[in-house]
Amino acid sequence: MRKLKISGLLILLAATVTSCDLLFDLFHTQSDLEESVVYNLALSFQDASGKDLVNGIELKDYATVNLNAYNLDIIASEPRESRYDAIVGIKKYNDSCCYLTKNLNVSIREDRPEERKLTYRLQCPHVFGDNDVHYIVTYWDIPKDKKGLEYYAKCTLIEYGGNKIMPHIDEDERFYIATIILNN
Repeated sequence: MRKLKISGLLILLAATVTSCDLLFDLFHTQSDLEESVVYNLALSFQDASGKDLVNGIELKDYATVNLNAYNLDIIASEPRESRYDAIVGIKKYNDSCCYLTKNLNVSIREDRPEERKLTYRLQCPHVFGDNDVHYIVTYWDIPKDKKGLEYYAKCTLIEYGGNKIMPHIDEDERFYIATIILNN
């Protein structure tokens, strides 16, 4: 009887391990295991007097902007796969200003060149005070070193409304941060 219990326990353990592998395979596709480049951007929008224009935007939960509050397309400079989906978050840095955040993860494949220029087409009445589409152009360097399967792109320049803005990095979260002053 004891051998039967031990055998049954071993069979149960083997089935559990196999099931976990099957579950892993179901929820993790090959693209999850591909190398990718991560583009992390956090933008504060302020008016000429320094008022935070992001604060008070409609949220879906504590850190995700409600999908009805904005439209965002990210357009790549290379034509192969030129659009990326965009869910926007909000983060407060230094307990002062709110920032719209976007984490974009692009898999690296032989048929896709590195994206060094991304254009963010943003429509957000709460921030801009209109329904127009506003273009924010960002330039990125792709480092040679990576963490795991990810390369973290370095934002070198942001252009908006004829202005050039130099972002700085939050080392802890690897987000490139900048403030855009709107002259309305």
